[in-house]
Amino acid sequence: MSRVLVIGIDSLAPGLLAKWEGDLPHFTGLRQQGTQAKMRSIFPVDSIPAWISLLSGLNPAQHGLIYSFDVFGSSWKDILGIDPDRFKGHTFFVDSG
Repeated sequence: MSRVLVIGIDSLAPGLLAKWEGDLPHFTGLRQQGTQAKMRSIFPVDSIPAWISLLSGLNPAQHGLIYSFDVFGSSWKDILGIDPDRFKGHTFFVDSG
């Protein structure tokens, strides 16, 4: 069985890791020993639909969650109020057996 570690840091531009590699030895080591891929985001380019797409393999039109969360103008009640029954599809890490 193969194992894959995906490290996702929301809104972190990969170029910043290269720029500050001397100050970030652990990230530098992971970058040097691992594999990197340049990827495009989905539309709408927003954290919630993008993470759901990454985890489910579906685009927002397929998974149905196109919620946009303004971290400066919304309260956590907004995001915690998302109904999980709205999700379509399954994430890759859910055991279906």
